[in-house]
Amino acid sequence: DFGTPASYLASQLEMRPSVLGRKRTVPRVDPSARVAPGARLGGSVVGAGCRIEEDATVADSVLWENVVLEPGAVVRGCIVADGTRVREGQRLEDSIVVPAGRLRRARPAARAHAGQRLFPLDQE
Repeated sequence: DFGTPASYLASQLEMRPSVLGRKRTVPRVDPSARVAPGARLGGSVVGAGCRIEEDATVADSVLWENVVLEPGAVVRGCIVADGTRVREGQRLEDSIVVPAGRLRRARPAARAHAGQRLFPLDQE
């Protein structure tokens, strides 16, 4: 069931490859994505054209296409929409992150931050 953002995230993370029967540890990274040395990927899904810079961390998250994580950015338990840039040192947890320009009218639960709209992951 993809009826909620939380169930979408859970289903995407369940489809990751496993090593020796252990799920939630092996990231699924599109071949066109660039992951810098020193970046940390913990059991996430990384879409086409993404760029993960040095010292950035992605854990248990889904990054759609062309997402950029600047150095030191941290994303945990998030769904990050196409074209989002997560700024240097920014920390995002348990959220849906969408570029602010993509939404004509933000729902009241959204909060603005650094050119982004953030929604709680448990929002229906």
